[in-house]
Amino acid sequence: MESPQTHELDDKPHDQNHNHQLPLDTQATDETLTKPPTRSQRFASDILLLVAILFMILWPWVFFGVVKAKHGIQMNDQLSEKVPRYPHQVGAIVTLIGTINRLIATLLFGKAVVRLGQELIAKNSAKNSEPEVTIFGVSALLAFRHMTMVWGARQWRQLVKERGRLVVVLLLLLSLGALALIPSGTASLITPAEFKKTSELEGTELDFTSDESRCRAWLDENKVENKCDWKTFGNTSFTACLGENQILDVIDSGRAKMTESLGITNETSSLNQLGVHGGIRFLGSTKGVLPIGPNGVPAFDSLNTQANPLLYPAIQRGIISYNYTLDQQGLETNDRGFTKRS
Repeated sequence: MESPQTHELDDKPHDQNHNHQLPLDTQATDETLTKPPTRSQRFASDILLLVAILFMILWPWVFFGVVKAKHGIQMNDQLSEKVPRYPHQVGAIVTLIGTINRLIATLLFGKAVVRLGQELIAKNSAKNSEPEVTIFGVSALLAFRHMTMVWGARQWRQLVKERGRLVVVLLLLLSLGALALIPSGTASLITPAEFKKTSELEGTELDFTSDESRCRAWLDENKVENKCDWKTFGNTSFTACLGENQILDVIDSGRAKMTESLGITNETSSLNQLGVHGGIRFLGSTKGVLPIGPNGVPAFDSLNTQANPLLYPAIQRGIISYNYTLDQQGLETNDRGFTKRS
Protein backbone atom coordinates (compact mmCIF):
# COMPACT_ATOMS: atom_id res chain seq x y z
CA MET A 1 0.00 0.00 0.00
CA GLU A 2 1.10 3.53 -0.71
CA SER A 3 1.53 5.86 2.23
CA PRO A 4 -0.78 8.89 2.21
CA GLN A 5 0.85 12.08 1.06
CA THR A 6 0.22 15.55 2.44
CA HIS A 7 0.09 18.47 0.03
CA GLU A 8 0.64 22.04 1.19
CA LEU A 9 -0.48 25.07 -0.76
CA ASP A 10 2.08 27.84 -0.77
CA ASP A 11 1.44 31.44 -1.65
CA LYS A 12 4.04 31.62 -4.39
CA PRO A 13 3.34 32.06 -8.09
CA HIS A 14 2.59 28.78 -9.73
CA ASP A 15 4.93 27.43 -12.34
CA GLN A 16 3.28 27.73 -15.69
CA ASN A 17 5.60 25.24 -17.49
CA HIS A 18 3.71 22.09 -16.49
CA ASN A 19 1.66 20.49 -19.21
CA HIS A 20 -1.75 19.26 -18.07
CA GLN A 21 -3.45 16.77 -20.36
CA LEU A 22 -7.23 16.61 -20.23
CA PRO A 23 -9.03 13.36 -20.94
CA LEU A 24 -9.89 12.92 -24.57
CA ASP A 25 -13.63 13.25 -24.04
CA THR A 26 -13.25 16.47 -22.04
CA GLN A 27 -10.60 18.26 -24.07
CA ALA A 28 -11.71 21.75 -25.07
CA THR A 29 -11.49 22.78 -28.66
CA ASP A 30 -11.38 26.19 -30.26
CA GLU A 31 -14.95 25.79 -31.44
CA THR A 32 -16.34 25.26 -27.93
CA LEU A 33 -14.48 28.16 -26.32
CA THR A 34 -16.34 31.44 -26.26
CA LYS A 35 -14.67 34.46 -27.73
CA PRO A 36 -13.42 36.99 -25.19
CA PRO A 37 -15.30 40.30 -25.18
CA THR A 38 -13.92 43.05 -27.33
CA ARG A 39 -12.64 46.34 -25.96
CA SER A 40 -15.83 48.19 -26.90
CA GLN A 41 -17.96 45.53 -25.21
CA ARG A 42 -15.91 45.77 -22.03
CA PHE A 43 -16.20 49.56 -22.11
CA ALA A 44 -19.99 49.43 -22.52
CA SER A 45 -20.25 46.88 -19.71
CA ASP A 46 -18.15 49.08 -17.44
CA ILE A 47 -20.31 52.14 -18.20
CA LEU A 48 -23.52 50.24 -17.36
CA LEU A 49 -21.93 48.93 -14.16
CA LEU A 50 -20.83 52.44 -13.18
CA VAL A 51 -24.31 53.89 -13.83
CA ALA A 52 -25.94 51.14 -11.75
CA ILE A 53 -23.49 51.68 -8.88
CA LEU A 54 -24.00 55.46 -8.92
CA PHE A 55 -27.78 54.97 -8.91
CA MET A 56 -27.61 52.65 -5.90
CA ILE A 57 -25.38 55.14 -4.06
CA LEU A 58 -27.36 58.29 -4.87
CA TRP A 59 -31.03 57.26 -4.71
CA PRO A 60 -31.24 57.03 -0.88
CA TRP A 61 -29.75 60.52 -0.50
CA VAL A 62 -31.98 61.99 -3.21
CA PHE A 63 -35.05 60.39 -1.63
CA PHE A 64 -34.05 61.67 1.82
CA GLY A 65 -33.47 65.17 0.41
CA VAL A 66 -36.89 65.30 -1.26
CA VAL A 67 -38.66 64.10 1.90
CA LYS A 68 -36.69 66.57 4.02
CA ALA A 69 -37.43 69.49 1.69
CA LYS A 70 -41.17 68.74 1.54
CA HIS A 71 -41.42 67.91 5.26
CA GLY A 72 -42.84 64.51 4.37
CA ILE A 73 -44.52 63.00 1.33
CA GLN A 74 -48.20 62.21 1.64
CA MET A 75 -49.24 58.70 0.66
CA ASN A 76 -52.22 57.70 -1.40
CA ASP A 77 -55.49 57.79 0.58
CA GLN A 78 -56.09 54.05 0.26
CA LEU A 79 -52.52 53.16 1.24
CA SER A 80 -52.51 55.58 4.18
CA GLU A 81 -55.61 53.86 5.57
CA LYS A 82 -54.07 50.39 5.27
CA VAL A 83 -50.75 51.23 6.95
CA PRO A 84 -52.13 51.47 10.53
CA ARG A 85 -54.47 48.53 9.92
CA TYR A 86 -51.75 46.12 8.77
CA PRO A 87 -48.53 47.12 10.57
CA HIS A 88 -46.95 43.64 10.43
CA GLN A 89 -47.54 43.26 6.69
CA VAL A 90 -46.11 46.73 6.07
CA GLY A 91 -43.03 45.83 8.13
CA ALA A 92 -42.55 42.62 6.14
CA ILE A 93 -42.78 44.43 2.80
CA VAL A 94 -40.36 47.15 3.89
CA THR A 95 -37.88 44.52 5.14
CA LEU A 96 -38.18 42.63 1.85
CA ILE A 97 -37.41 45.80 -0.12
CA GLY A 98 -34.38 46.45 2.09
CA THR A 99 -33.13 42.88 1.58
CA ILE A 100 -33.53 43.13 -2.21
CA ASN A 101 -31.67 46.44 -2.12
CA ARG A 102 -28.80 44.76 -0.29
CA LEU A 103 -28.68 41.85 -2.76
CA ILE A 104 -28.46 44.26 -5.69
CA ALA A 105 -25.73 46.29 -3.96
CA THR A 106 -23.77 43.10 -3.17
CA LEU A 107 -24.04 41.90 -6.77
CA LEU A 108 -22.88 45.22 -8.22
CA PHE A 109 -20.04 45.53 -5.72
CA GLY A 110 -18.87 42.00 -6.49
CA LYS A 111 -18.90 42.63 -10.24
CA ALA A 112 -16.90 45.82 -9.74
CA VAL A 113 -14.27 43.90 -7.74
CA VAL A 114 -14.05 41.21 -10.43
CA ARG A 115 -13.54 43.85 -13.13
CA LEU A 116 -10.82 45.47 -11.04
CA GLY A 117 -9.11 42.12 -10.60
CA GLN A 118 -9.28 41.44 -14.34
CA GLU A 119 -7.70 44.79 -15.13
CA LEU A 120 -4.91 44.23 -12.59
CA ILE A 121 -4.15 40.80 -14.03
CA ALA A 122 -4.20 42.20 -17.57
CA LYS A 123 -1.86 45.01 -16.51
CA ASN A 124 0.59 42.57 -14.96
CA SER A 125 0.38 40.36 -18.05
CA ALA A 126 1.42 43.29 -20.22
CA LYS A 127 4.52 43.83 -18.08
CA ASN A 128 5.44 40.19 -17.54
CA SER A 129 5.16 37.30 -19.90
CA GLU A 130 3.84 35.13 -17.08
CA PRO A 131 1.37 36.92 -14.76
CA GLU A 132 1.78 36.28 -11.05
CA VAL A 133 -1.42 35.00 -9.49
CA THR A 134 -1.15 34.16 -5.79
CA ILE A 135 -3.47 32.06 -3.69
CA PHE A 136 -4.14 35.05 -1.45
CA GLY A 137 -5.03 37.21 -4.45
CA VAL A 138 -7.52 34.67 -5.76
CA SER A 139 -8.97 34.19 -2.27
CA ALA A 140 -9.36 37.95 -1.82
CA LEU A 141 -11.19 38.27 -5.15
CA LEU A 142 -13.53 35.43 -4.19
CA ALA A 143 -14.14 36.98 -0.77
CA PHE A 144 -15.09 40.36 -2.26
CA ARG A 145 -17.05 38.75 -5.08
CA HIS A 146 -19.31 36.76 -2.74
CA MET A 147 -18.97 39.02 0.33
CA THR A 148 -17.91 36.23 2.65
CA MET A 149 -14.91 35.39 4.81
CA VAL A 150 -12.87 32.67 3.09
CA TRP A 151 -9.97 32.48 5.58
CA GLY A 152 -10.13 30.26 8.61
CA ALA A 153 -9.13 31.11 12.15
CA ARG A 154 -5.72 29.44 11.74
CA GLN A 155 -4.85 31.70 8.82
CA TRP A 156 -5.53 34.94 10.69
CA ARG A 157 -2.07 34.97 12.30
CA GLN A 158 -0.47 34.74 8.90
CA LEU A 159 -2.68 37.52 7.52
CA VAL A 160 -1.96 39.89 10.40
CA LYS A 161 1.80 39.60 9.96
CA GLU A 162 1.82 41.23 6.51
CA ARG A 163 0.53 44.79 6.34
CA GLY A 164 -0.77 44.59 2.78
CA ARG A 165 -2.90 41.55 3.50
CA LEU A 166 -4.19 43.06 6.74
CA VAL A 167 -5.43 46.11 4.82
CA VAL A 168 -7.31 43.85 2.40
CA VAL A 169 -8.96 41.97 5.27
CA LEU A 170 -9.95 45.23 7.00
CA LEU A 171 -11.48 46.53 3.76
CA LEU A 172 -13.46 43.31 3.47
CA LEU A 173 -14.75 43.67 7.05
CA LEU A 174 -15.74 47.30 6.42
CA SER A 175 -17.57 46.27 3.25
CA LEU A 176 -19.44 43.54 5.10
CA GLY A 177 -20.43 46.02 7.82
CA ALA A 178 -21.61 48.61 5.30
CA LEU A 179 -23.69 46.08 3.36
CA ALA A 180 -25.23 44.82 6.61
CA LEU A 181 -26.60 48.32 7.27
CA ILE A 182 -28.39 48.54 3.90
CA PRO A 183 -31.63 46.70 4.91
CA SER A 184 -32.13 48.71 8.10
CA GLY A 185 -31.18 51.96 6.37
CA THR A 186 -33.59 51.31 3.52
CA ALA A 187 -36.35 50.42 5.97
CA SER A 188 -35.85 53.64 7.93
CA LEU A 189 -36.12 55.65 4.70
CA ILE A 190 -39.29 54.14 3.25
CA THR A 191 -41.24 53.05 6.34
CA PRO A 192 -44.48 55.11 6.37
CA ALA A 193 -45.32 56.98 9.54
CA GLU A 194 -47.38 59.91 10.75
CA PHE A 195 -45.62 63.26 10.71
CA LYS A 196 -46.47 66.75 11.88
CA LYS A 197 -46.72 69.75 9.58
CA THR A 198 -46.93 73.29 10.93
CA SER A 199 -48.82 75.96 9.00
CA GLU A 200 -49.87 79.46 9.89
CA LEU A 201 -53.59 80.27 9.91
CA GLU A 202 -54.61 83.91 9.85
CA GLY A 203 -58.10 85.09 10.76
CA THR A 204 -60.32 86.23 13.59
CA GLU A 205 -62.19 84.52 16.40
CA LEU A 206 -65.67 84.59 17.83
CA ASP A 207 -65.31 85.64 21.48
CA PHE A 208 -68.48 85.72 23.57
CA THR A 209 -66.70 87.40 26.49
CA SER A 210 -65.39 90.29 24.43
CA ASP A 211 -66.05 93.96 25.22
CA GLU A 212 -65.41 94.93 21.62
CA SER A 213 -67.98 97.49 20.46
CA ARG A 214 -68.49 95.69 17.16
CA CYS A 215 -69.18 92.45 19.01
CA ARG A 216 -71.82 94.08 21.18
CA ALA A 217 -73.33 95.82 18.15
CA TRP A 218 -73.63 92.51 16.34
CA LEU A 219 -75.30 90.91 19.37
CA ASP A 220 -77.75 93.83 19.55
CA GLU A 221 -78.63 93.46 15.89
CA ASN A 222 -79.13 89.73 16.17
CA LYS A 223 -81.05 89.46 19.40
CA VAL A 224 -82.80 86.20 20.03
CA GLU A 225 -86.49 86.81 20.68
CA ASN A 226 -87.34 83.20 21.43
CA LYS A 227 -89.32 82.89 18.22
CA CYS A 228 -88.79 79.57 16.53
CA ASP A 229 -87.59 80.90 13.25
CA TRP A 230 -84.46 80.70 11.12
CA LYS A 231 -81.96 83.47 10.46
CA THR A 232 -79.28 83.44 7.82
CA PHE A 233 -75.81 84.80 8.39
CA GLY A 234 -72.77 84.09 6.26
CA ASN A 235 -74.67 81.55 4.13
CA THR A 236 -75.40 79.59 7.31
CA SER A 237 -78.85 79.17 8.83
CA PHE A 238 -79.30 79.64 12.58
CA THR A 239 -82.38 78.88 14.61
CA ALA A 240 -83.74 81.54 16.96
CA CYS A 241 -85.30 79.09 19.40
CA LEU A 242 -83.69 79.36 22.82
CA GLY A 243 -84.18 75.66 23.39
CA GLU A 244 -82.24 74.57 20.34
CA ASN A 245 -78.69 73.30 20.44
CA GLN A 246 -77.12 76.25 18.62
CA ILE A 247 -78.02 78.58 21.46
CA LEU A 248 -76.99 75.94 23.97
CA ASP A 249 -73.58 75.75 22.33
CA VAL A 250 -73.12 79.48 22.90
CA ILE A 251 -74.24 79.16 26.52
CA ASP A 252 -71.97 76.16 27.06
CA SER A 253 -69.01 78.13 25.78
CA GLY A 254 -69.67 80.84 28.34
CA ARG A 255 -70.26 78.27 31.08
CA ALA A 256 -66.88 76.72 30.37
CA LYS A 257 -65.32 80.15 30.88
CA MET A 258 -66.97 80.49 34.29
CA THR A 259 -66.11 76.97 35.47
CA GLU A 260 -62.49 77.65 34.67
CA SER A 261 -62.45 80.51 37.19
CA LEU A 262 -63.60 78.00 39.82
CA GLY A 263 -60.61 75.76 39.08
CA ILE A 264 -62.53 73.17 37.08
CA THR A 265 -60.47 72.51 33.95
CA ASN A 266 -61.13 68.84 33.18
CA GLU A 267 -64.69 69.05 31.89
CA THR A 268 -65.62 68.21 28.33
CA SER A 269 -67.59 70.71 26.26
CA SER A 270 -69.50 69.47 23.22
CA LEU A 271 -70.65 71.93 20.56
CA ASN A 272 -73.04 69.87 18.47
CA GLN A 273 -74.52 72.47 16.12
CA LEU A 274 -71.78 75.03 15.61
CA GLY A 275 -68.99 73.70 13.48
CA VAL A 276 -68.15 70.58 11.55
CA HIS A 277 -70.59 67.73 10.98
CA GLY A 278 -70.74 65.75 14.20
CA GLY A 279 -69.82 68.71 16.39
CA ILE A 280 -66.70 69.97 18.09
CA ARG A 281 -65.52 68.54 21.39
CA PHE A 282 -63.17 70.27 23.83
CA LEU A 283 -61.39 68.69 26.77
CA GLY A 284 -61.13 71.52 29.25
CA SER A 285 -62.21 75.12 28.99
CA THR A 286 -62.70 76.86 25.65
CA LYS A 287 -62.24 80.17 27.53
CA GLY A 288 -65.39 81.56 25.97
CA VAL A 289 -63.99 81.37 22.43
CA LEU A 290 -65.58 79.44 19.58
CA PRO A 291 -63.20 78.55 16.75
CA ILE A 292 -63.97 79.74 13.25
CA GLY A 293 -61.98 77.23 11.33
CA PRO A 294 -60.87 74.86 10.21
CA ASN A 295 -64.08 73.00 10.93
CA GLY A 296 -65.24 75.81 13.18
CA VAL A 297 -68.28 78.05 12.81
CA PRO A 298 -68.50 78.43 9.02
CA ALA A 299 -70.51 81.64 9.12
CA PHE A 300 -67.68 83.42 10.91
CA ASP A 301 -64.85 81.87 8.95
CA SER A 302 -62.45 84.69 8.11
CA LEU A 303 -59.31 82.68 7.44
CA ASN A 304 -56.94 84.06 4.86
CA THR A 305 -57.41 81.79 1.86
CA GLN A 306 -53.82 82.20 0.71
CA ALA A 307 -52.40 81.04 4.05
CA ASN A 308 -54.90 78.26 4.69
CA PRO A 309 -53.44 74.87 3.65
CA LEU A 310 -56.64 73.07 4.62
CA LEU A 311 -58.46 74.49 1.61
CA TYR A 312 -56.79 71.86 -0.55
CA PRO A 313 -58.75 68.58 -0.46
CA ALA A 314 -55.64 66.46 -1.02
CA ILE A 315 -53.99 67.90 2.10
CA GLN A 316 -57.15 67.74 4.20
CA ARG A 317 -57.74 64.07 3.35
CA GLY A 318 -54.30 63.16 4.61
CA ILE A 319 -54.76 64.80 8.01
CA ILE A 320 -55.82 62.48 10.80
CA SER A 321 -55.92 65.15 13.50
CA TYR A 322 -54.71 68.67 14.05
CA ASN A 323 -53.91 71.03 16.90
CA TYR A 324 -54.16 74.79 16.68
CA THR A 325 -53.90 77.68 19.09
CA LEU A 326 -56.39 80.53 19.43
CA ASP A 327 -55.13 83.92 20.61
CA GLN A 328 -57.50 86.84 21.09
CA GLN A 329 -57.48 89.63 23.69
CA GLY A 330 -55.24 87.70 26.05
CA LEU A 331 -57.22 84.49 25.66
CA GLU A 332 -55.40 81.35 24.61
CA THR A 333 -56.45 77.72 24.29
CA ASN A 334 -55.17 74.60 22.59
CA ASP A 335 -57.94 72.82 20.71
CA ARG A 336 -57.72 69.38 19.18
CA GLY A 337 -59.90 68.61 16.17
CA PHE A 338 -60.48 65.55 14.07
CA THR A 339 -61.35 65.43 10.39
CA LYS A 340 -63.57 62.72 8.98
CA ARG A 341 -62.05 60.81 6.08
CA SER A 342 -64.02 60.84 2.87
